[in-house]
Amino acid sequence: MKNIILMFCFFCLSINCFADIGYGNNTVAVDTQGDWTFTQMAYGEMGVSYNSTATTITTANIFYQVTANFTGSELNNVTVSSQKLVLGLDGVYYIDFNVSVSGANNAIVFGGISRNDDTPEGDHLFSRKLSANGDIGSGGGSEIHALTNGDTISLVLKNETNTNDLTVEHANLVLFKIAP
Repeated sequence: MKNIILMFCFFCLSINCFADIGYGNNTVAVDTQGDWTFTQMAYGEMGVSYNSTATTITTANIFYQVTANFTGSELNNVTVSSQKLVLGLDGVYYIDFNVSVSGANNAIVFGGISRNDDTPEGDHLFSRKLSANGDIGSGGGSEIHALTNGDTISLVLKNETNTNDLTVEHANLVLFKIAP
């Protein structure tokens, strides 16, 4: 289907016309200059690289929102506020994350996605045992969820073993609307 849509768009560009394609209120418009306009589409990401700010763990086995200096990019009907992606449209979203974490020697670390500051669901987590001597572990995951305007999505971590703080060295959180 994507190939047919792209072929249609390129055909319209070649004969200098306007194309408006999509499903319901979710459309992609291509003007005669080749510029694309997305209506009722939502997508965005936030990421951090070479972070040194630790996420404070005061109680073992409790999830904490990742403390890092996330930067948003490629935002459309999504904003970044307080280290969270904030949705601007209702819909079904695909959410993907990856993270590398250090700081808790000989500890088991879990990570996941929090919706509206809730505890992540157990089948959408990663776990990693960090060894001693500054080990950096990585993990990631993805989810599909129906979300509403104003919902927030953030990365969370827990140190199951002790109260050593965790530092997210690198992370990326991406979401995009896949259905109304």
